[in-house]
Amino acid sequence: YVGELEERYGTKNFEKLLSKMNDREYKHLMDLQSKSPLYNKNAPLTKTGKSDIITVPKNSADSKYNEILKSLNINKVDYNPVESHKKLLTESEIIKAIAGGDLTKGSCASVGLAYIGQKQGLNVLDFRDGTSRQVFAGSFNLHRLSEMQGIKALRAKGACSLTVGNRLLKQCEVGKEYYLCVGKHAAIVKKTPEGVLQYLELQSSTRSGWTNFDGNPRYTLNQRFGCTQKSSASELYDFMIDIDESDFTTDDFKSLLGFINTADDKQRKGSYGTIK
Repeated sequence: YVGELEERYGTKNFEKLLSKMNDREYKHLMDLQSKSPLYNKNAPLTKTGKSDIITVPKNSADSKYNEILKSLNINKVDYNPVESHKKLLTESEIIKAIAGGDLTKGSCASVGLAYIGQKQGLNVLDFRDGTSRQVFAGSFNLHRLSEMQGIKALRAKGACSLTVGNRLLKQCEVGKEYYLCVGKHAAIVKKTPEGVLQYLELQSSTRSGWTNFDGNPRYTLNQRFGCTQKSSASELYDFMIDIDESDFTTDDFKSLLGFINTADDKQRKGSYGTIK
């Protein structure tokens, strides 16, 4: 099975292979491992990315990353290095760790990236607010993120954000997760085996978690994502990242997460927070 995954992801580096697996593949590998006579219950495999901590983010060969880093430095955003979890968290544990009532002016974009980081085995929290939120919520920087090396971004044509969002959702495949950035909102989305579209609510104090789109996705796009029929440049700036087909194990992405990462007692979330 490992050989099959190596061919699928084009790498024989086992740590990198672990970080690229989706949850279904990882669970199957764990099932196979547990049945092996060589299995050591005291030292199970953990699906984590690079373990070394990046204490100081630096420029790289990726010009889009460098542009975001420049924006972060100009805005004097504090850097808080991320570390790897010692053990892989379950999806429900990740949602519990990062979700909450949003007390900022809107941290949807950055908390979605924190979720992606957590899925890579990184201990990253959000709801920092301030210049960190402003930089990551900016359409120019989000667009730069979608063009970074190793990122597979899907786009769609359309005269308005409602049309673009609907056409992006139609590209969702069962078994994959996506980072949808359209209209005035960003969220993780997926299509269930039953064909139901869902988005991951991470900004509610009472009902965070996977939430079904309305039977007519355009309704949810309007009500939750702020998409409209008003003519706009949505097709130029809005996008959907295929998380499973993108490489989030790079030092560049790990460095960006350090500008999001927030100490547990500094998170601006709570029971009085609201979705935004």
